[in-house]
Amino acid sequence: MTVIKHIPEDFIVEEVTTISPKNCGEYTLFLLKKKNMNTIDALQSLSKIWRIPLKRIGYSGNKDKKAITTQTCSAKGNIKEIATENISVKIIGRSERPVSLGLNKGNKFTITVRNVDKIPIINEKFVNYFGSQRFGERNPEIGLKILKKEYEKVVELLRKTNNEVEEFAEKNPKNFVGAIKTIPIQKLKIYIHSYQSKIWNECVKESVQKKRNIEECPLPGFGTNIAEHPELSEKLRNDRLTTKSFVIRIIPEISSEGGIRKVHCKAENLKVEFENDEIFKEKKKVTLKFFLSKGCYATEFIKQNFDIDF
Repeated sequence: MTVIKHIPEDFIVEEVTTISPKNCGEYTLFLLKKKNMNTIDALQSLSKIWRIPLKRIGYSGNKDKKAITTQTCSAKGNIKEIATENISVKIIGRSERPVSLGLNKGNKFTITVRNVDKIPIINEKFVNYFGSQRFGERNPEIGLKILKKEYEKVVELLRKTNNEVEEFAEKNPKNFVGAIKTIPIQKLKIYIHSYQSKIWNECVKESVQKKRNIEECPLPGFGTNIAEHPELSEKLRNDRLTTKSFVIRIIPEISSEGGIRKVHCKAENLKVEFENDEIFKEKKKVTLKFFLSKGCYATEFIKQNFDIDF
């Protein structure tokens, strides 16, 4: 069976940012390099080391966990450089504005696919599904419960894996909103985004299976015009939601606007190397180097070209 992410070095990501470091500004820009950690967990570790709130650290996108990734982040105030086994921080300058979601141009990838018998024909164009790392364990389910304002059920799900939620719920058994608010805003946003992504994937998958030639598909959220998209309307209706459900008044910071997402993406500047595999003996490995625009998932490019399910 073809293998991806056998070791972190098989999946290398370098973010391409739009922010240029300056000599002055209230925000410190730094390069975050991480290994075997997702972005939120890495930033939470840094917030504890630097003793600053997580909300004062900015980033433009979540990167893969089982990988070696580099991205530009910001912190309000002064910070120190760090070098550990899984995280390193290098200060690169200052900025008058923080790094925020969507400010990156995209990402450069170097990906090694192992245990290969023969190299497939690589198609640079692929369906722009949200990658599986977008979801995580039960993330869409938690997001749906938040959108439906079923806060007691949200807490039931969260307290199984989160000590802070568990401790708060033990002391305040009826304060469900308070328990939810012990979760960092960035993580709460992920729950909402994962639900949006799941619904988008389902709609596009149905269109692909029915061989509809569509270039774009709306992402559900407040402000989305779904009148011309019956599949999306039906999915929201089945979940007892409307576009107004994405306005979350108890935690307005996680309210989520809709938008339009391209159905296809293209791997740019693609280079492919076919060599002997030093780990899986008598097999080959394929190393692919390419650039993807922001919002496109390399795991989907690999999955669709190598017929891998992960």
